[in-house]
Amino acid sequence: MINHGLFCIYEQELYMSGKRPSGRPANQDASTALKAVALRLVRELGYEKVSVSEIIEQAGVARQTLYNRWNTKAYLVLEAVFERTNTYAAEPLGAGQRIVGPCSKIS
Repeated sequence: MINHGLFCIYEQELYMSGKRPSGRPANQDASTALKAVALRLVRELGYEKVSVSEIIEQAGVARQTLYNRWNTKAYLVLEAVFERTNTYAAEPLGAGQRIVGPCSKIS
């Protein structure tokens, strides 16, 4: 999760001390659903046309669930893209496969 500000520092201090934060732990299914929906909608519609309302409606979560994890739509989308690209980068290419991207079309 991408966090900024004092809350992030508080979380790091808790982690380093071995203490658990109070309250119920975050539902990872909700986080996964939000990232998947956000990424799909951005691919289909483009970033500017995707609204937070549409993301939470399709993910089936409350607005506060999104904002408890990410401060903005941008942070949600960035984390979703980073996780997706990190996953792909970690998988080795099979025999005969090559990376295809904008630079691969340059002769």
